[in-house]
Formats: sequence, C-alpha cells, structure tokens
Amino acid sequence: MIKDKFEETFSPGWAESDITDSAHELVVLRKIIPWKNIIVRQSRFYNDSKGPVGKSLRMMAALLIITRLRGLSDREAVWQVKENRYI
Repeated sequence: MIKDKFEETFSPGWAESDITDSAHELVVLRKIIPWKNIIVRQSRFYNDSKGPVGKSLRMMAALLIITRLRGLSDREAVWQVKENRYI
C-alpha cells in the first residue's frame, strides 16, 4: 500500500545540519505540516496498481500549500518548483 512506501525526502538530521536558520520556511513548515498523516488520508483515493509511488501525493500536497502560501497560480507554483526543488 502507498502509505507503507512513504519516506521523507530529507532526513531530520539533514534539515538540522544544512539549514542553520531556525526561522527558515523549510524548517518551520517541516514542524507544522503532518506529512505522514496527509499521505495516510490521501492513500484511500489512490490506486496502488495504477498510480506511482507515494512521493507524488506529497508533491500534490506541497504544491497546494506553496500555491496558497505564496499566492501563486498553479502554473507559477509548478514553475518555481521546477526551478528550485527546495521551495
């Protein structure tokens, strides 16, 4: 099942060692957004035999959050993620 395949892109240790500013949006959002819960809740709408692995569910949720947080259109959000995957 897709929720069993979910894994963090960056480990908590990576975020602590590579991002020194505790106010950086990646650090703040990592603490606020319950990614595991989001994946579990969305997995019931996802077909294991037809869909890709769990990272795409996380990408959909992340794009929606970025779009709302930064007031971007869908296309602008996708473009920014393509330019900077750390967004």
